[in-house]
Amino acid sequence: MFHNLKKNKTITLLAVTILVLGLPFILYSISETEIMKAEPKTIVVPDDFRKIVDAVGNATEGDTIFVKKGTYEIKSPDVNDTLLLFGIEITKTLSIIGEDPEKTVIVFPPDTRYGFPLLFSNKLGFYFSADNCVISSLTIKNCDFGVCLHGNRATVSNIITSSMTIYGNYCNIIENSQLRPDPHTYYYPIYVNGSFNNYVQNKGFSIRCKGSYNYWDGYSGLDINGDGIGDTPYILGENSQDNYPLMAPITSFDAGTWKRTHFHVEVESNSTVSDFSFNPESTLIQFIADGNENTTGFCRVTIPKELLDANEGNWTVTVEGNPVTPKINEDTTNTYLYFTYNHSTKTVMIRGTAAIPEFPSWTILPLFLVAVLFAVILRKQIHSLSAT
Repeated sequence: MFHNLKKNKTITLLAVTILVLGLPFILYSISETEIMKAEPKTIVVPDDFRKIVDAVGNATEGDTIFVKKGTYEIKSPDVNDTLLLFGIEITKTLSIIGEDPEKTVIVFPPDTRYGFPLLFSNKLGFYFSADNCVISSLTIKNCDFGVCLHGNRATVSNIITSSMTIYGNYCNIIENSQLRPDPHTYYYPIYVNGSFNNYVQNKGFSIRCKGSYNYWDGYSGLDINGDGIGDTPYILGENSQDNYPLMAPITSFDAGTWKRTHFHVEVESNSTVSDFSFNPESTLIQFIADGNENTTGFCRVTIPKELLDANEGNWTVTVEGNPVTPKINEDTTNTYLYFTYNHSTKTVMIRGTAAIPEFPSWTILPLFLVAVLFAVILRKQIHSLSAT
């Protein structure tokens, strides 16, 4: 009996020791593990929910709200002398897609503002404060700004409305030919206060631009020094211009999350960039760059130093297996790699020398101690059993 008690005591001690020494690693692993998300789903209006606002309220991160053709009236927001009147506020990553831009109509209430609200407030249709949202193929009526983007990396396409305002960064504004400004309210169909945004198929509307580093589809200037920024301004209107136009669209790619910090790699390129991946174990960034043959492609890649770095600037860049020599610039936060190549479908590989670790080095020590202790106790157990 004494032998069994001693054996149970030893096993209990082993279990407690493993728990105590392994606890830091367990807690860290839990904090670093992303919560499993449900698969994105599509919510159909009016089949699943009669009102768009109810569909938004019942949607979860990553869902798509598909709005069938029809006219949908939105309840009037409470004025209360506020500066911003939200029709529908989006606080999570969603895609709102209409069935047909001309026949899927969102009608906000007629304007009843007077006094202070009329002079100083903005009546907003869809207000996006979340990142990575999409809104497409809708007609939005009775708003100062049909779409207001405060989140980053949003995409807007085929929207028929009077005006839109953009405070987010890395947004893609596509096919703005159907913007219909109201001369009695705002003379600028697009008001821009964000940066690094892409405007494709812009039809020459007046745009008030306070942000910097935007790409305009109609810009045809040169970039002699290869910094990705045009050497001459892009004229937006009679009294408005962008002094720092980008030479190509910027795409922001999710590189992963470590220590609860989200990392993104930005690629400015006249190629179509896809299949982005980052492997910290091999210190490798990889993507596909595609373009019309017999033309010159370029990439300017922005890499956070905390994510991937290279000792003494020893970056290795290959395009379809062939080494290229990039122009390298850096600041305290990022490294900027600029390189050119002949177009076709090419695999680009960028390798550094030091990447963010999957787990900090201090977590290895408790595991090592647990392994050693387990081996010692196991040896004693074998020795005691053989002695009996």
